Amino acid sequence: MIGQGKPAFGFTLESQYYRERAGATDLDELGHTVEDFEMSDNLMIEGGIYSSGGQLFVAEQPGEHRYFSAELFRRCVRAIRK
Repeated sequence: MIGQGKPAFGFTLESQYYRERAGATDLDELGHTVEDFEMSDNLMIEGGIYSSGGQLFVAEQPGEHRYFSAELFRRCVRAIRK
């Protein structure tokens, strides 16, 4: 979508920032830097969504399934329709 100049939209059920989920450390076990971009997901995903003009919806509470939230999906669809 982004390659075609269209906005991308997505959602995540994880409300913690990516860095916190990655261990909240400056270096991983291999000595690689873990930067803090204050994003809910990895920079390539969330940054791409925002730079395309789209939006990432972040859950405020757990979804009805471990990997899916019908409410967040509906919010994405409504945003696409605008």
